[in-house]
Amino acid sequence: MTQMKRRHCYGVDLETQRKALLESRIAAPFVADVLSRAETALDKTYEVLKMSEYMEFCENGNRKNFETKYLERRNNASYLSIALWLTRDEKYIRPLTDHIFCICDEFSWCLPAHSFMWENPPVERVIKYVDLFAAETARLLTEIVVSVGTILPYYVTERIRYELHRRIIDAFKECDHFHWEDYRSNWPAVCAGGTLAALLHFGSREEIEEIMPRLFKAAELFLTSYG
Repeated sequence: MTQMKRRHCYGVDLETQRKALLESRIAAPFVADVLSRAETALDKTYEVLKMSEYMEFCENGNRKNFETKYLERRNNASYLSIALWLTRDEKYIRPLTDHIFCICDEFSWCLPAHSFMWENPPVERVIKYVDLFAAETARLLTEIVVSVGTILPYYVTERIRYELHRRIIDAFKECDHFHWEDYRSNWPAVCAGGTLAALLHFGSREEIEEIMPRLFKAAELFLTSYG
């Protein structure tokens, strides 16, 4: 992926939006809150997520220990990326890079409660299972590339591209059907939406043409869930 100056993305003028937010009195409290949270995240470091914590759900039904740490990483990466986009302050680049790589290093983006680990599935299935949170992770990382990808080092955006192909796009190509593709709930909308973000930005034309019909079908299924 080449490092090109990106002003427009999918019809949105990002620079105009950025300036409007910084000049808006209505948005000022939101901007201040995000920048405050980003400051807190600057010096945040994380240990490797332990497999013993991942397995807790299978062993005793406990979701909190693992999911609290899992979500904190993503929230802080979001705050840092928005702060970098808004301010262009380079102090956010190194901690955001560390947060991104921390997420990319995780065993699986699929939550333990959605992984079917209790069925002893193949490791590849756990790594490449696209659940609500894997899809949300894909959306987050794609949005980071869209907003500040030209500011981050090349190897950071390349690592994101690699992981989104491996965990999301290739996962769809290798799996003919995910269980949520039959659900009438929020699952099809969230999973399809996060996948679509990654697919449109990082997928080839052939991959888009192959996967898109499934995402449209999932969106239509979601809409039928309304009364």
